[in-house]
Amino acid sequence: MSMKNTLFLSVFALFVISCGTISPQEDDDACIEVYDPVCGADDVTYSNTCFAVKAGIQQWTTGECAG
Repeated sequence: MSMKNTLFLSVFALFVISCGTISPQEDDDACIEVYDPVCGADDVTYSNTCFAVKAGIQQWTTGECAG
């Protein structure tokens, strides 16, 4: 096998291997960074309902917590 063929096969093999191992990371649980505050039942202000739910909050009111 010539040097040119060996080099081609090596580069091709690296390409195939790298394509199989690189994948985008997905976070289906990601919250959108939009400030629409809610006050959780624990008297903590969360950026929005998504963050409250991820923190385990099941009840909240619209707006920031008082104090």
